[in-house]
Amino acid sequence: MVYSRYVFFHMGVIDCISECH
Repeated sequence: MVYSRYVFFHMGVIDCISECH
């Protein structure tokens, strides 16, 4: 499902931002 992939990617980005900041 595209939505599932989008959510997974978005979560990954948020996790990266959280770690970066």
